[in-house]
Amino acid sequence: MMKRTGWVLVGLVVLAGCGSAKTSTKAISTTTSPPTVGTATTVATTTAPTAPPTTPAPTAPPTTAELAHIGSTIAVKGLTGPGADVTLLAIIDPASGADEFTTPSAGSRFVGVKWEIKTTGSGTLSDDANNDTSLIGSDDQTYQPDFSTIAGCTNFDDGMYTIPSGQESIGCVTFQVPDAVKPAKVQFSLGGGFGGVAGQWIAK
Repeated sequence: MMKRTGWVLVGLVVLAGCGSAKTSTKAISTTTSPPTVGTATTVATTTAPTAPPTTPAPTAPPTTAELAHIGSTIAVKGLTGPGADVTLLAIIDPASGADEFTTPSAGSRFVGVKWEIKTTGSGTLSDDANNDTSLIGSDDQTYQPDFSTIAGCTNFDDGMYTIPSGQESIGCVTFQVPDAVKPAKVQFSLGGGFGGVAGQWIAK
C-alpha cells in the first residue's frame, strides 16, 4: 500500500512539472507578437514625399526666317500686336553724315540700312527701328546702331515709328563699322528681339 502511494506522488510531481513548462512557453510567445497594422500605416503616411515647386518657362528667342537679299520682303512678327512686312531697300556704304558735324570715329565709317516697314494685321504698329536692327560684319561681330542721321535718309522719328494697318514708313538705321570690316548680314526683329519671328538679309 505504501509503494502504490509513492508511485502516485511521483506521477503528480511529473504532471505538475509539465504544466509548469507549458505555462512558461505560452508566456514567451505572447511577448514576441508582431506590431499592429495601425502602427505600420502611421509610418507610411508621415514619410510621403513632397512634390518639387514648378518654375515658369523662359521667354523663347526669336525664330529667324530664311536669308533674303536686298530688295526682298520678309514678314516679321513680335510676341503681341500686329506684324510687319519689312523690305531691305538698300545698304548705303559708305554713308555721309546729315551735316558737317556728324562724322564717324577715326578708323570707322557710317553704314546706312534703309528699311520699308508696312504694318500687317489689325491695329497700329509702334516700335523703335534702332532697337529692332542689328548688323553682322565680315568679322562675325554684331554691331549696334550709332543713332546718327545720314544724308538723304531720316532715322524715322529718332528711331521711332508708328504705322497704322496697311500703311508703310521708310527710314534708315545708321551704324559705325571699322574700315576693314564689310557688312555681311542685317537683321530686323520687332520688339528688340524678345520672341516672335525675325528677318535676316544678306548685305550684298
